[in-house]
Order: sequence, then structure tokens, then C-alpha cells
Amino acid sequence: MMRVIPVIFSSSVDGELIRYAASCLSQDRAVEVFVTVSETEYRRKAKGSFLLRLNLRLKMYCLHPVRVAMRMLFAPRGSYIVVTTNPFFTPALCALLAKLKSQKVVHLLYALKKKHSMNSDAII
Repeated sequence: MMRVIPVIFSSSVDGELIRYAASCLSQDRAVEVFVTVSETEYRRKAKGSFLLRLNLRLKMYCLHPVRVAMRMLFAPRGSYIVVTTNPFFTPALCALLAKLKSQKVVHLLYALKKKHSMNSDAII
């Protein structure tokens, strides 16, 4: 019997890109989507009062990296962790933690602006 290697998709904010990428792999792998804030909550709080925006930032920049770290520590050896750049330091954190359990980290550039790519016509 062939061993199934888990793939964990992680982003602080849920979105269509994460769900689509996970669905492409889920046909022959055990895929888990791991998010902290729904897209609806993000849009509502981003336009809200100072306290709502602060709550959103705390979830995205503090709570989410801790949740990802805990999820990685309990994931099986050899798991693949697909992590977005939201928040920007999460891929580096995951790369360090992955060494503890021989996990592989895939850094998914998320919300990359067209003007930031070297060749603006290329699909990244």
C-alpha cells in the first residue's frame, strides 16, 4: 500500500487561489486548507473601525503564524507545507520549522503586483 503524503495549504486569509490550488492536488493527495481569516471577515474588518482593523492585524500577523507553527509540529514527517507570503515572514518561519520534522515548504507568492515582477508579461 502506498503511503499518502499530506499537503497543507496555509494562508492567513482564505481566497479562491488557495481553494483552487488545493483542489488541483486533492485528487491524489491528502490536502488540508489551513486559514485563519475568511475572505468575508477580511473585507468587513479592513473597512471597519480602528479596533476591527487592529483585531484583523492581530489575527493575521500574530495568531496565524502561531497556528501554522503548531500545525506543522503535529503534521507527519515528510509533509508538504504550501505557505503564502501573507504575512510576509511566515515562509521563513515555516522553513525553519520544517527542518525539525523533515517537511518540505513550498513558498507561494500571493498577491504579487504586476509591477513587481521583472517581466510584467510573464505569469508567475
